[in-house]
Amino acid sequence: AYFSFIESNFVKGWKLHKKMNLNLCVPIGIVKFVFVSNDFKNHKTFQLGEENYGRLNVPPNIWYSFKGISDQKSLILNLSSIEHDEKEVNNIKLDKFPLKIKL
Repeated sequence: AYFSFIESNFVKGWKLHKKMNLNLCVPIGIVKFVFVSNDFKNHKTFQLGEENYGRLNVPPNIWYSFKGISDQKSLILNLSSIEHDEKEVNNIKLDKFPLKIKL
């Protein structure tokens, strides 16, 4: 289990895990997640948090970014399938991502 906070109106991303399955929950605050296929052709947006509790399963090879959208700091829980390993993660800076998606 991994926990991370995101401040209101702050954006993190883009990341792609090559092996890890993510299971994301937001028990405090509200977070908007955007997921993009590895070929950059398809994307989906989801919002989780105090107004919409749930769990998002993110398989490997999906790009994702997220933004804190509540007035307070939001808490994200990732119940991952493997331990964190920097070698299995790809990153692209927000301003270098091939698609311009409004978060």
